[in-house]
Amino acid sequence: MANAALHGINSCLVYRAARVLVQLRFHNSARSPTVLQQTPDVVSSSAVYSLEAFLAALLFAAHPIHTEAVAGIVGHAELLCAALALLALITYVSAASVLSCTQHYRLLAASICMLWLAALAKEIGITMAGAMMLLDLCLLPWPRRDPAGPQLCASQLLSHRKVHRLLATLVSVVAYTKLRSWLAGDHLVRIYRKVENPIPFADPQTAKLTTGFLHAKYFQLLLFPWHLSADWSFACIPYVHSLSDPRNAATAGLYAALLYTFIAARPWRVLQWDLHGSLPAVSSSHPAQLAELKSATNDAPQLNSRSSASYRSGLVSRAAASSSEACIDRQSRQRQALWQMVIVIGLMVGPFVPAANIFFYVGTFIGERLLYLPSVGYCMMLSHYLIRLIGPLGFHSLQAAMQCFGLSYRSFEHGPAEPFEHRLAAPAGQAPLQRASAEPVATSADSNTPGKADARLPNCIPTAATAPQQQRHQQQQQQQQAHQQQQAQQQQQAQQQQQAQQDKGGVRSLRPQRGQSAHGTSCSRRLVQGWVGLVLVGVLLGGCSWRTVTRNRDWQDEETLFLAAQKVCMNSGKVRLNSGILERRHSKWDKALQHFRMARQIDDTYCEPDYWIGATLLQQGTNLELGLLELEKAVSCKYVASNAVTALQQVYQLSASRPGQKAIALQAWARILLKPELGRVAEACLLLEQVALDTIQAGGSYSQAQDVMQECMLHVKRAQTAAQQGTAPQPSSDMPLLVMHNSTSLKKISTCVKARMKVLKVLSHHQARSAEARAAVLKYLELNMPGCRGVHGKDSSDQAQEVATAHLHLVHMVQEAFPEDPWFHHEWGEIMVLQNRQRDAHRHLQAAAALFASQLEKASKLQEAEACELADLAVRSLDRTRQIQPSQSCQIMEQECGIRKQTHTLVPSHVSAALFRDCLTQLTVCHQNS
Repeated sequence: MANAALHGINSCLVYRAARVLVQLRFHNSARSPTVLQQTPDVVSSSAVYSLEAFLAALLFAAHPIHTEAVAGIVGHAELLCAALALLALITYVSAASVLSCTQHYRLLAASICMLWLAALAKEIGITMAGAMMLLDLCLLPWPRRDPAGPQLCASQLLSHRKVHRLLATLVSVVAYTKLRSWLAGDHLVRIYRKVENPIPFADPQTAKLTTGFLHAKYFQLLLFPWHLSADWSFACIPYVHSLSDPRNAATAGLYAALLYTFIAARPWRVLQWDLHGSLPAVSSSHPAQLAELKSATNDAPQLNSRSSASYRSGLVSRAAASSSEACIDRQSRQRQALWQMVIVIGLMVGPFVPAANIFFYVGTFIGERLLYLPSVGYCMMLSHYLIRLIGPLGFHSLQAAMQCFGLSYRSFEHGPAEPFEHRLAAPAGQAPLQRASAEPVATSADSNTPGKADARLPNCIPTAATAPQQQRHQQQQQQQQAHQQQQAQQQQQAQQQQQAQQDKGGVRSLRPQRGQSAHGTSCSRRLVQGWVGLVLVGVLLGGCSWRTVTRNRDWQDEETLFLAAQKVCMNSGKVRLNSGILERRHSKWDKALQHFRMARQIDDTYCEPDYWIGATLLQQGTNLELGLLELEKAVSCKYVASNAVTALQQVYQLSASRPGQKAIALQAWARILLKPELGRVAEACLLLEQVALDTIQAGGSYSQAQDVMQECMLHVKRAQTAAQQGTAPQPSSDMPLLVMHNSTSLKKISTCVKARMKVLKVLSHHQARSAEARAAVLKYLELNMPGCRGVHGKDSSDQAQEVATAHLHLVHMVQEAFPEDPWFHHEWGEIMVLQNRQRDAHRHLQAAAALFASQLEKASKLQEAEACELADLAVRSLDRTRQIQPSQSCQIMEQECGIRKQTHTLVPSHVSAALFRDCLTQLTVCHQNS
């Protein structure tokens, strides 16, 4: 809902921006548009503004290419960026339309702030700065256009606020780029694959040709958005390998159209026309009209001197008028071409450049949501050509439709009307031909015209123009007005004289008049053209709306989305993969495997299908070995490595629970853990130790146990060497599951494995109940506890997070053989503490303390050292119990004091007496605190 509401706001902003830009096509700094009362053959300028902008907004709102941006949550950034960028553009043009310098700079600052916010929402927002600067350079007026006025020096030109706008926008772009580079470092996308963007992986010629066709494909999606897909990954669109590929024709056509748009606009003449105000002279620019005039004069019949002079005067006036009309038409076409260039380059090409794979590569081949902002310029251009096609006869029907939506243009009308063709073809700032001599009159509406303020207010800093220069400038303007009025009077007299000659049956005019039949043919043609335009508008809006509705249905859920993608991009690796996943959900294993294998065949570097093939084979149950091999291959794929490891662990755990399969399953799982992508040496060694212990218990030899542990010791040695040399692999995005071991953890692993192997060597020759086995285990506990009790190096840390399984099974084996041995009870209690089994730990530690105290009571002839050692062991077990049971601290301390008293009774000494007194002191403090 939020995206839909934001899209509606953007459509309104497109209407406002289009209306402002359409006004700039008709206006310049010299004259505001005149508007006449409407007749069936004429329409007002404000109606053109409103209707063209309204149609552009409708096309933008209904365009199906926006479905991905509006329906997907990832497109929220596109919507927000477009809203802020359009606001920045509108505010920028408003800044050029106000008279107040303070208001101008406030609006300019607001425009730059919104430009930054658009860029922060999505990076392409900064491209709107290019559109703003291009619009300012080509369409908004320069400081001076009147050639009769005083010249401006360089300092005055630099002080003009137009230059300030351009410089401020440029500085903001540079500042944003530097700030982003400083904060983000490398701000380009470096993580892309062939399946996502195949262009970087092609040879130079193929990459260039494919990139060109990619641009043509993007334009085709704007022009005919019928075949839409949520995924355009490789190889939905195959490579363009050679120049003979027919798809290059689309690329050439697109680039030719862009080049023609630029050349037809001739932007290099902006400075000549706008800054210097120079226009091509009529007499030198139109020799054809002068030749026609001379020929007609010589071929005219000989009249009396007055008639001949009047006739020649009329011909000269008409030729001058025809030449002026041609000049005005050429200027109008030039202004139209310049406006089209600004829209195409500034609002279509500019926002598309970051996704064009020209200056840098992006993480996607084609993304429909990337066309959201460029489609603004496309909708404006399409609306412009549709309005020209409709003409005046179809115009009033659309006006009525606009009024139904509450969009009225009446409030913008202020004066007499002119034909629709003249309004479309009139040059910027020029009135139609028949009113060329009229002097512009300043009205209150001038302040609302974009760029008018810049025309009347050269700069916001007082210029150095002197009073004589201003008087001379006013005199030149008055002389120019008088000359224009004189020319208009001469032209009117010539027309009256020509009409009088025709009434008398005199000479024919220079150009034959159109008859009634020709006029009727023209009206019929315009009527047909208008209705064709209206039908085309209806078809476009209806078709876009219907396609948008159907496309939204595709985005209801994942299944409908990729079912729709299958119709467009069945050769895409990702579409194939997702299609297989959909088939798995319906237990269609064969079809799923077909999709997965086709996805891997499309791109052999695409590793995700390995996991899905393995998982599907295991679920199907037809080829378990092949499924396990596929899952092992998937461990090397960082995108599915975690899922593959989890699946393999579950499979081998299930296999280990079956009779006779435990050793094989554990060894296979240990080999997977020792893969370079995982590097889990500690876990693998523990599993292999368990297999070696089971081998010894099953009657195997020590050499067999050594063979099992050989792979573990080899990897530990390699890891130690790599850690010492600093060549050990580091966890990265390519190996997210890799566990890094330092020298300390590897040394502990090696020490513990060797210590337990010594115990296994004894167990291979003696039973677990033998005294040799008990002595070997006690020696192992005495020398290696607590270091070998837990697992070290499992998560790149030196802290033991869990009990080593080999140590657990070894202690459990001898503890069952010697249930009254306090050493084994104490160690078992420590194991329970590490496993967070506090109740079991308390019971075993209490049993160990009681057994140590019992041994102390039974021994009648003990040396002082032996008695103190047994007492210390019993007290240590009680201290450990007190740590896990703080609520019984005083009761346990009473037991400790009883053991200290018993020790002092058996072997009285200063040491035992001191220990007994310290215990009593601690007991007194404990009772006081409790």
